[in-house]
Amino acid sequence: MISPDDVKVVIPNAPKIPLTALDEREARAWWDIEQEDSQGNPADEEDAAGIRESHQAVIRILEHEEAIIGSENIIIAGFGQGASLALHAALRYPVKLCAVMMWAGYVVEFERYPEAFAEANQETKILAYHGKDDDVVRPQLALAGMKELKSY
Repeated sequence: MISPDDVKVVIPNAPKIPLTALDEREARAWWDIEQEDSQGNPADEEDAAGIRESHQAVIRILEHEEAIIGSENIIIAGFGQGASLALHAALRYPVKLCAVMMWAGYVVEFERYPEAFAEANQETKILAYHGKDDDVVRPQLALAGMKELKSY
C-alpha cells in the first residue's frame, strides 16, 4: 500500500503573465495564448518560447523534489496548461517518475514526438481527465492528442 510518505504530488502555480487573448491583462498562465478557445488546437500557433521557459521552471522543481524523495516517488499534476506542462515535462524527464495526472490538459509541441520522449518515462502512467463540455480546451482535441501519444 502507498502511504503519504512514499509519494509526493507536485502541482506548481503558473506565474501571472500578460495574455494576448485577454488584451494583455495579466492572468496565471504558463505561456501566452492568442485566443481563449484555441488551446489544444494543433492548427493554432503555440508559444514555443513560453512553453520551453515554463518547462525549465518545472524541471528545476522536479530536480529539487527528486533530491528529497527520489524521482520514482513523484507524481506531477496540473490543470489546463499546467496539465499540459506536467505531461510535457514528464515525457522529457531523464529519470523515471511515478505518474502524471492531468485535468483538462492537452499535448503541446506535438510535432516533436516521439523523438522528444525520454526513455525513462516511456512507460510512465498517465491519468487524464477532461470535462465533456469544456469550451476552452476542446475535449475532442485533447483526446486526439492523447490517443496519438498512446500510439507511440
